[in-house]
Amino acid sequence: YYRRQQKYALLECGRIKSSREEVFPWTINIYQSKAGGEPKLICSGTLISEGLVLSSASCFYDDTTLEFRKEKLFLTIGHKYKQWASHQTNNSIEMRQIFGNEVVKPKKYNGFVGRYIDNIAIVKLGDGKKLKKYPLACLDWDNAITDAVLEENSLVLKIGVWPPGLNPAMKLLEALYVDHDVCEYFLKSKNVRAFLTYDKHCIKLKDTSMTPIVGSGLFALSDDRWYLIGITSEITSGDSGIYVTYTKLRSHMNWISNSAYLDL
Repeated sequence: YYRRQQKYALLECGRIKSSREEVFPWTINIYQSKAGGEPKLICSGTLISEGLVLSSASCFYDDTTLEFRKEKLFLTIGHKYKQWASHQTNNSIEMRQIFGNEVVKPKKYNGFVGRYIDNIAIVKLGDGKKLKKYPLACLDWDNAITDAVLEENSLVLKIGVWPPGLNPAMKLLEALYVDHDVCEYFLKSKNVRAFLTYDKHCIKLKDTSMTPIVGSGLFALSDDRWYLIGITSEITSGDSGIYVTYTKLRSHMNWISNSAYLDL
């Protein structure tokens, strides 16, 4: 971690031009194309270095076979709208195809059967595919954003969501950190308690009309920088709000460091 701390002390990450930004500039959209049809949005991700994207393993691997998805997968950055076609008229959007040898997941990840434990993945972009002109999200290598800090609700938390409609623009919503017992009680009432594993926690979104998608980053604002602290794994709707079960990055920092040592 020491090398990471030194490097991140110098790195200009987690900054945005305005607090009114509707989309974080490091947001990645992930699309899937079946049988030559127009690619459909299936997941999100976060750019943490010019050659690394963090997302959920369930975005890339079949739940039954655990093999890399057979359909073509693409990522875009700078793409604020849901429909794939909208990126073709905007020259500021970049697109990359994702191949199986570019994605790394924890060895113990076992999909649905494994209750989505270790639902995290890294996309490694080679030299010819790196995204060099975009701001990056910060990672909390110092482990300063602890559960105790989050429980105080003293930090602003935000996540990207999609409003209803055929081609909506992504929005940022403030999220509420939820006590573990409250989260557990709610998920149990919806028969999805099993997915609240050792590396998961919950946030709540009060606006039920807009939802994130799997892989969406959860960000905390600390010292004027936005830190990626979680990755959306499961979304459950209720009468009073939407509960998002996310993979805690803090549980996987060693894995991230070891898996992407040369690229961070």
